[in-house]
Amino acid sequence: MKRILTILRHGEAETYNPGGDAARQLTEKGKLDAFRVGAFLGQSELYPDRIEVSSAIRTVSTAEKMHKSMLPDRKPAFIINPALYNAPLETLTDIVAQQSDDTHHVMIIGHNPGLTSLINQIAGQDLRAKRIFPSLAPASLAIIEGDGPWRDLAAGAGRVVQLKDARQLPQDFPWPDNKGTERRERPDYFYRQSSVIPYRIGKNGKIEILLVMSGSGKNLVIPKGAIEPGMNASESAAKEALEEAGAIGTPAPIPIGRYEYDKWGASCTVEVFAMPVDRLLPEKQWEESFRTRKWYGGAAAVEAIKRDGLKDILNRFIQDVSPGKPS
Repeated sequence: MKRILTILRHGEAETYNPGGDAARQLTEKGKLDAFRVGAFLGQSELYPDRIEVSSAIRTVSTAEKMHKSMLPDRKPAFIINPALYNAPLETLTDIVAQQSDDTHHVMIIGHNPGLTSLINQIAGQDLRAKRIFPSLAPASLAIIEGDGPWRDLAAGAGRVVQLKDARQLPQDFPWPDNKGTERRERPDYFYRQSSVIPYRIGKNGKIEILLVMSGSGKNLVIPKGAIEPGMNASESAAKEALEEAGAIGTPAPIPIGRYEYDKWGASCTVEVFAMPVDRLLPEKQWEESFRTRKWYGGAAAVEAIKRDGLKDILNRFIQDVSPGKPS
Protein backbone atom coordinates (compact mmCIF):
# COMPACT_ATOMS: atom_id res chain seq x y z
CA MET A 1 0.00 0.00 0.00
CA LYS A 2 1.20 3.50 -0.83
CA ARG A 3 1.73 5.68 2.25
CA ILE A 4 1.16 9.42 2.24
CA LEU A 5 2.53 11.58 5.05
CA THR A 6 1.51 15.23 5.12
CA ILE A 7 3.55 17.40 7.46
CA LEU A 8 2.08 20.82 8.29
CA ARG A 9 3.53 23.56 10.44
CA HIS A 10 1.00 25.66 12.36
CA GLY A 11 -0.02 29.07 11.01
CA GLU A 12 1.55 32.35 12.02
CA ALA A 13 1.06 32.98 15.75
CA GLU A 14 1.37 35.88 18.14
CA THR A 15 4.86 36.25 19.56
CA TYR A 16 3.74 36.39 23.19
CA ASN A 17 0.87 35.24 25.34
CA PRO A 18 0.71 35.73 29.14
CA GLY A 19 -0.39 32.10 29.42
CA GLY A 20 2.93 30.89 28.02
CA ASP A 21 4.16 29.49 24.72
CA ALA A 22 1.50 26.77 24.45
CA ALA A 23 -1.25 29.41 24.80
CA ARG A 24 -0.09 31.54 21.86
CA GLN A 25 -2.96 32.26 19.45
CA LEU A 26 -2.97 32.41 15.66
CA THR A 27 -2.83 35.85 14.09
CA GLU A 28 -5.48 36.80 11.53
CA LYS A 29 -2.99 35.90 8.79
CA GLY A 30 -2.35 32.57 10.49
CA LYS A 31 -6.07 31.78 10.54
CA LEU A 32 -6.53 32.63 6.86
CA ASP A 33 -3.45 30.64 5.87
CA ALA A 34 -4.85 27.59 7.71
CA PHE A 35 -8.07 27.99 5.72
CA ARG A 36 -6.01 28.24 2.51
CA VAL A 37 -4.19 25.01 3.27
CA GLY A 38 -7.53 23.27 3.86
CA ALA A 39 -8.99 24.58 0.61
CA PHE A 40 -5.90 23.37 -1.28
CA LEU A 41 -6.15 19.89 0.23
CA GLY A 42 -9.89 19.76 -0.42
CA GLN A 43 -9.56 20.80 -4.05
CA SER A 44 -6.74 18.27 -4.47
CA GLU A 45 -8.87 15.57 -2.76
CA LEU A 46 -6.01 14.86 -0.36
CA TYR A 47 -8.03 13.81 2.67
CA PRO A 48 -6.00 12.34 5.55
CA ASP A 49 -7.28 9.20 7.24
CA ARG A 50 -5.67 10.28 10.50
CA ILE A 51 -4.63 13.74 11.72
CA GLU A 52 -2.38 14.05 14.77
CA VAL A 53 -2.01 17.52 16.26
CA SER A 54 0.23 19.09 18.88
CA SER A 55 -1.60 20.19 22.02
CA ALA A 56 -0.58 23.87 21.63
CA ILE A 57 -3.43 26.33 21.02
CA ARG A 58 -1.91 27.50 17.72
CA THR A 59 -1.69 23.96 16.30
CA VAL A 60 -5.19 22.95 17.41
CA SER A 61 -6.59 26.15 15.90
CA THR A 62 -4.68 25.47 12.66
CA ALA A 63 -6.18 21.97 12.52
CA GLU A 64 -9.72 23.22 13.16
CA LYS A 65 -9.60 25.89 10.47
CA MET A 66 -7.83 23.69 7.95
CA HIS A 67 -10.43 20.96 8.42
CA LYS A 68 -13.36 23.37 8.08
CA SER A 69 -12.26 24.54 4.64
CA MET A 70 -11.10 21.08 3.54
CA LEU A 71 -14.29 19.23 4.53
CA PRO A 72 -16.90 21.92 5.27
CA ASP A 73 -19.72 19.41 5.68
CA ARG A 74 -18.02 17.49 8.49
CA LYS A 75 -17.08 18.21 12.07
CA PRO A 76 -13.31 18.58 12.48
CA ALA A 77 -11.86 15.18 13.35
CA PHE A 78 -8.33 14.94 14.67
CA ILE A 79 -6.33 13.53 17.55
CA ILE A 80 -4.53 15.85 19.96
CA ASN A 81 -1.17 14.28 20.78
CA PRO A 82 0.67 16.11 23.59
CA ALA A 83 3.91 14.38 22.56
CA LEU A 84 3.92 16.50 19.39
CA TYR A 85 4.29 19.77 21.31
CA ASN A 86 7.74 21.11 20.32
CA ALA A 87 8.70 17.48 19.68
CA PRO A 88 12.31 16.59 18.80
CA LEU A 89 13.15 14.50 15.74
CA GLU A 90 13.35 11.21 17.67
CA THR A 91 9.80 11.58 18.98
CA LEU A 92 8.42 12.58 15.58
CA THR A 93 10.13 9.64 13.88
CA ASP A 94 8.66 7.24 16.44
CA ILE A 95 5.16 8.65 15.89
CA VAL A 96 5.45 8.04 12.13
CA ALA A 97 6.94 4.55 12.56
CA GLN A 98 4.14 3.50 14.92
CA GLN A 99 1.28 4.32 12.55
CA SER A 100 -0.95 1.39 11.65
CA ASP A 101 -0.12 -0.17 8.31
CA ASP A 102 -3.87 -0.20 7.61
CA THR A 103 -3.70 3.61 7.40
CA HIS A 104 -3.08 5.16 3.99
CA HIS A 105 -2.70 8.90 4.67
CA VAL A 106 -1.45 10.45 7.92
CA MET A 107 -1.12 14.15 8.67
CA ILE A 108 1.01 15.63 11.45
CA ILE A 109 0.54 19.25 12.56
CA GLY A 110 3.28 20.58 14.79
CA HIS A 111 6.27 22.85 15.17
CA ASN A 112 9.70 23.74 13.89
CA PRO A 113 12.54 22.88 14.04
CA GLY A 114 11.34 19.31 14.58
CA LEU A 115 9.13 19.14 11.49
CA THR A 116 11.88 20.37 9.15
CA SER A 117 14.23 17.78 10.65
CA LEU A 118 11.57 15.09 10.12
CA ILE A 119 11.21 15.96 6.43
CA ASN A 120 14.96 15.74 5.96
CA GLN A 121 15.08 12.46 7.90
CA ILE A 122 12.32 10.79 5.89
CA ALA A 123 13.03 12.19 2.43
CA GLY A 124 16.62 13.39 2.75
CA GLN A 125 17.95 11.36 -0.17
CA ASP A 126 15.12 12.53 -2.41
CA LEU A 127 15.56 16.14 -1.27
CA ARG A 128 19.27 16.07 -2.05
CA ALA A 129 18.60 14.57 -5.48
CA LYS A 130 16.16 17.40 -6.19
CA ARG A 131 18.44 19.96 -4.52
CA ILE A 132 15.64 20.95 -2.16
CA PHE A 133 16.45 21.75 1.44
CA PRO A 134 13.16 22.87 3.05
CA SER A 135 12.71 24.91 6.15
CA LEU A 136 9.00 24.98 6.86
CA ALA A 137 7.57 28.48 7.17
CA PRO A 138 4.31 28.92 9.13
CA ALA A 139 1.35 27.21 7.39
CA SER A 140 3.68 25.38 5.01
CA LEU A 141 3.35 21.70 4.25
CA ALA A 142 5.26 18.79 2.79
CA ILE A 143 3.55 15.81 1.18
CA ILE A 144 5.74 12.70 1.21
CA GLU A 145 5.04 9.28 -0.30
CA GLY A 146 6.43 5.83 0.38
CA ASP A 147 5.62 2.29 -0.76
CA GLY A 148 6.53 0.18 2.25
CA PRO A 149 5.32 0.07 5.86
CA TRP A 150 5.37 3.19 8.01
CA ARG A 151 8.53 2.11 9.82
CA ASP A 152 10.38 2.05 6.48
CA LEU A 153 9.06 5.50 5.60
CA ALA A 154 10.20 6.81 8.99
CA ALA A 155 13.66 5.34 8.40
CA GLY A 156 14.18 7.41 5.25
CA ALA A 157 12.33 5.73 2.39
CA GLY A 158 10.18 8.71 1.44
CA ARG A 159 10.00 10.86 -1.65
CA VAL A 160 8.72 14.41 -1.76
CA VAL A 161 5.56 14.86 -3.82
CA GLN A 162 4.83 18.49 -2.98
CA LEU A 163 6.21 21.30 -0.87
CA LYS A 164 3.74 24.14 -0.44
CA ASP A 165 4.11 27.46 1.33
CA ALA A 166 0.83 29.21 2.18
CA ARG A 167 2.12 32.22 0.26
CA GLN A 168 2.13 30.08 -2.90
CA LEU A 169 -1.48 29.01 -2.50
CA PRO A 170 -4.45 30.96 -3.90
CA GLN A 171 -5.24 33.77 -1.49
CA ASP A 172 -9.00 33.53 -2.13
CA PHE A 173 -11.38 30.58 -1.89
CA PRO A 174 -13.64 28.59 -4.25
CA TRP A 175 -17.40 29.11 -4.12
CA PRO A 176 -19.95 27.59 -3.52
CA ASP A 177 -17.75 24.61 -2.53
CA ASN A 178 -14.28 23.23 -3.17
CA LYS A 179 -15.23 22.43 -6.77
CA GLY A 180 -16.65 25.88 -7.51
CA THR A 181 -15.15 28.20 -10.11
CA GLU A 182 -16.15 31.48 -8.45
CA ARG A 183 -13.62 32.91 -5.96
CA ARG A 184 -14.37 34.70 -2.69
CA GLU A 185 -12.40 36.34 0.12
CA ARG A 186 -13.31 33.73 2.74
CA PRO A 187 -14.09 29.99 2.81
CA ASP A 188 -17.52 29.10 1.47
CA TYR A 189 -19.15 28.36 4.81
CA PHE A 190 -18.52 31.93 6.02
CA TYR A 191 -21.32 33.12 3.73
CA ARG A 192 -23.96 30.80 5.24
CA GLN A 193 -24.80 32.03 8.71
CA SER A 194 -27.29 31.65 11.51
CA SER A 195 -28.38 33.87 14.36
CA VAL A 196 -30.56 33.72 17.48
CA ILE A 197 -32.95 36.12 19.12
CA PRO A 198 -32.40 35.29 22.82
CA TYR A 199 -35.55 36.24 24.70
CA ARG A 200 -37.45 35.87 27.97
CA ILE A 201 -40.79 37.00 29.35
CA GLY A 202 -40.14 39.58 32.07
CA LYS A 203 -41.88 39.91 35.43
CA ASN A 204 -44.27 42.43 33.87
CA GLY A 205 -45.33 39.78 31.34
CA LYS A 206 -43.63 41.57 28.44
CA ILE A 207 -40.96 40.15 26.17
CA GLU A 208 -37.31 41.09 26.71
CA ILE A 209 -34.47 40.61 24.23
CA LEU A 210 -30.85 39.98 25.19
CA LEU A 211 -28.50 42.16 23.14
CA VAL A 212 -24.71 42.07 23.18
CA MET A 213 -22.08 44.50 22.00
CA SER A 214 -20.52 43.67 18.65
CA GLY A 215 -16.90 42.53 18.54
CA SER A 216 -15.92 45.98 17.27
CA GLY A 217 -17.69 47.63 20.22
CA LYS A 218 -19.71 49.87 17.89
CA ASN A 219 -23.21 48.34 17.77
CA LEU A 220 -25.67 46.29 19.76
CA VAL A 221 -26.37 42.96 18.05
CA ILE A 222 -27.80 39.50 18.58
CA PRO A 223 -25.48 36.44 18.42
CA LYS A 224 -24.59 35.49 14.84
CA GLY A 225 -21.92 33.50 13.03
CA ALA A 226 -21.07 31.17 10.17
CA ILE A 227 -22.87 27.83 10.31
CA GLU A 228 -20.29 25.49 11.78
CA PRO A 229 -19.34 22.49 9.62
CA GLY A 230 -21.07 19.36 10.88
CA MET A 231 -23.89 21.36 12.52
CA ASN A 232 -27.27 22.40 11.23
CA ALA A 233 -28.23 26.07 11.31
CA SER A 234 -30.15 25.83 14.59
CA GLU A 235 -27.35 23.97 16.41
CA SER A 236 -24.78 26.46 15.17
CA ALA A 237 -26.97 29.36 16.30
CA ALA A 238 -27.11 27.87 19.81
CA LYS A 239 -23.32 27.68 19.82
CA GLU A 240 -23.09 31.36 18.88
CA ALA A 241 -25.53 32.27 21.66
CA LEU A 242 -23.37 30.46 24.21
CA GLU A 243 -20.10 32.00 22.99
CA GLU A 244 -21.18 35.56 22.21
CA ALA A 245 -23.84 36.07 24.89
CA GLY A 246 -23.21 33.35 27.44
CA ALA A 247 -26.86 32.40 26.89
CA ILE A 248 -28.06 28.81 27.19
CA GLY A 249 -31.27 27.59 25.58
CA THR A 250 -32.70 25.56 22.72
CA PRO A 251 -33.47 27.47 19.53
CA ALA A 252 -36.63 26.59 17.62
CA PRO A 253 -35.82 24.11 14.83
CA ILE A 254 -37.40 26.30 12.14
CA PRO A 255 -36.04 29.81 11.37
CA ILE A 256 -38.42 32.69 11.84
CA GLY A 257 -36.81 34.64 9.00
CA ARG A 258 -33.82 35.20 6.76
CA TYR A 259 -31.96 38.28 5.66
CA GLU A 260 -28.87 39.14 3.64
CA TYR A 261 -26.03 41.58 4.09
CA ASP A 262 -22.80 42.30 2.25
CA LYS A 263 -19.41 41.31 3.65
CA TRP A 264 -16.10 39.92 2.36
CA GLY A 265 -16.92 41.00 -1.18
CA ALA A 266 -20.20 39.07 -1.48
CA SER A 267 -23.61 38.52 0.10
CA CYS A 268 -24.05 36.55 3.34
CA THR A 269 -27.37 34.80 4.04
CA VAL A 270 -28.45 34.62 7.69
CA GLU A 271 -31.14 32.33 9.12
CA VAL A 272 -32.65 33.73 12.31
CA PHE A 273 -33.95 31.50 15.13
CA ALA A 274 -35.89 32.37 18.27
CA MET A 275 -34.36 31.02 21.49
CA PRO A 276 -35.96 31.22 24.95
CA VAL A 277 -33.08 31.69 27.38
CA ASP A 278 -32.98 29.08 30.15
CA ARG A 279 -30.05 30.65 31.97
CA LEU A 280 -27.02 32.89 31.56
CA LEU A 281 -23.47 31.86 32.28
CA PRO A 282 -21.76 33.84 35.06
CA GLU A 283 -19.38 36.50 33.76
CA LYS A 284 -16.30 34.44 34.69
CA GLN A 285 -17.52 31.49 32.62
CA TRP A 286 -18.70 33.52 29.63
CA GLU A 287 -16.17 33.14 26.82
CA GLU A 288 -16.68 36.61 25.32
CA SER A 289 -17.59 38.66 28.38
CA PHE A 290 -15.69 41.63 26.93
CA ARG A 291 -18.77 42.25 24.76
CA THR A 292 -21.16 43.08 27.65
CA ARG A 293 -24.84 42.06 27.49
CA LYS A 294 -28.15 43.56 28.60
CA TRP A 295 -31.86 42.79 28.49
CA TYR A 296 -33.98 45.26 26.47
CA GLY A 297 -37.71 45.71 26.15
CA GLY A 298 -39.09 44.81 22.74
CA ALA A 299 -39.39 48.32 21.29
CA ALA A 300 -35.98 49.34 22.66
CA ALA A 301 -34.35 46.23 21.16
CA VAL A 302 -35.82 46.94 17.72
CA GLU A 303 -34.64 50.54 17.94
CA ALA A 304 -31.11 49.45 18.92
CA ILE A 305 -30.64 47.03 15.99
CA LYS A 306 -29.13 48.76 12.96
CA ARG A 307 -29.46 46.18 10.19
CA ASP A 308 -32.80 46.69 8.41
CA GLY A 309 -33.45 43.05 7.46
CA LEU A 310 -32.88 41.88 11.02
CA LYS A 311 -34.85 44.81 12.47
CA ASP A 312 -37.92 43.73 10.46
CA ILE A 313 -37.61 40.10 11.60
CA LEU A 314 -37.17 41.12 15.23
CA ASN A 315 -40.16 43.48 15.09
CA ARG A 316 -42.43 40.77 13.63
CA PHE A 317 -41.27 38.25 16.22
CA ILE A 318 -41.95 40.59 19.13
CA GLN A 319 -45.46 41.32 17.82
CA ASP A 320 -46.17 37.59 17.35
CA VAL A 321 -45.26 36.64 20.92
CA SER A 322 -46.64 39.72 22.65
CA PRO A 323 -49.26 38.91 25.31
CA GLY A 324 -52.80 39.48 24.20
CA LYS A 325 -52.15 38.86 20.51
CA PRO A 326 -55.06 36.90 18.97
CA SER A 327 -54.24 33.28 18.16
